[in-house]
Amino acid sequence: DGRRDSRRQPRRSCSVPTLIQNRHRRIPGIIRNVNHGGVFVQCTEKPSKGQKVSLTIPLKKKQKVVSRLGEIVWCDENGIGIRFHNQTAAE
Repeated sequence: DGRRDSRRQPRRSCSVPTLIQNRHRRIPGIIRNVNHGGVFVQCTEKPSKGQKVSLTIPLKKKQKVVSRLGEIVWCDENGIGIRFHNQTAAE
């Protein structure tokens, strides 16, 4: 796909339902891989690159939901890449 892999940390594969929210809409998706810096979310509706979003992530082992703030850094036909901001919105 021509994208250079600039990840500093390896990704972990997963399949976790999530909800991407921006000012205008809520988009369901599935987190397909993750590391401390960000995630790849498979989704059919895609917000634009550069948008700030909130990602809601259910943590089954801890039985809670966390929200992380991030920015969409790429989009393609399969989904979007989100880079996390340093702070946690709610844990």
